[in-house]
Amino acid sequence: MTLDFVKCSSFGNDFLILVIPHKLTNTQLSSLARRYCDRHNGVGADGLLTWEIDRKAMILDIFNADGTKASMCGNGIRAVATWWREQFENPFPLTKVVTEAGTFSIKWQQRAKVLAIGWPKIPVKLETFKWQNYTVELWDSGVPHAVILLNKTALPANWQALSETLVKERDCNVDWVSVKPDGFILNTYERGVGPTLACGTGSVAAAMAIWQQRGVNTTNNAALKVNYASQETATVLLEKGQVYLAGATAKIICWGILF
Repeated sequence: MTLDFVKCSSFGNDFLILVIPHKLTNTQLSSLARRYCDRHNGVGADGLLTWEIDRKAMILDIFNADGTKASMCGNGIRAVATWWREQFENPFPLTKVVTEAGTFSIKWQQRAKVLAIGWPKIPVKLETFKWQNYTVELWDSGVPHAVILLNKTALPANWQALSETLVKERDCNVDWVSVKPDGFILNTYERGVGPTLACGTGSVAAAMAIWQQRGVNTTNNAALKVNYASQETATVLLEKGQVYLAGATAKIICWGILF
């Protein structure tokens, strides 16, 4: 069996997208993700994306590099939306992507140079707890994120080792957020992947934590700039009670065949 794929990158988060929908089992897709997302013995990516179309909406399944299934992925949605627009925008415009975490809206701006995806609901904080001398907020932004706001402290040199421990203890992604007046610097450790150059759900979880700390009402309009380890930037927006992640469109890196 051979499978055509395209590799896309969104803010440094990279994905392998299966070009043609295949009726593969989750076990088969999990195996493909482990094999081909490997950066030494495969193509290399943070995740594998597979899809089907139903009533003008895309149904998207996401598999992490370690083969585990994710309920959604913000940058994965941005990557597949960019690829779809390049290939099928006319006559099949894509406006919705359905995931296990809900339906996300697709909005193109500035003559398709900027892509914004809208969350199906405002993320909620699940709990706050103390851990390793840090205050951790657990947010649900489609997947669970442990957000650590570094308001006056620097990113610890061993943040990756600390994150790995927290992932094992709480089964969540971990975001270290260096807060700035107009935004934040984000370092994310994703379960099933490890340290990543960017994270869409982490961006939204971090922004929500900052807005809550500052007393911003979610019905107001607000914006925060996100600076990623990839040196790219995005903006998290609150508009009319909905949260968006906006930024330059994803990049198509290459096409290929999986054997």
